[in-house]
Amino acid sequence: MTLYEQQVEAGKAILQQIVRAISAEFSERNLASVEFHVTDDDFDYNRVSLVDRRNHRIIMKVDETDLADCPADASVRGLLEAQLRVALLRRQP
Repeated sequence: MTLYEQQVEAGKAILQQIVRAISAEFSERNLASVEFHVTDDDFDYNRVSLVDRRNHRIIMKVDETDLADCPADASVRGLLEAQLRVALLRRQP
């Protein structure tokens, strides 16, 4: 695994932690049922889809470059967290 791929994986782990924190904040266990998948549409754009396992739907798409920058750049983490909050809250019934 290259350094870039390791950074992307670390970014995914950080976003998973953010999802768990948002889940706890809203006392909503179902928020934590998300995982990363690469869809056919993602290959051309170097991005990864964050998918709701429970409902089998894409919540948001994240650029790999943002995931790679996430571990070292607080502003990228903040931006991704804000986007993630909006996307997770939007998916609620």
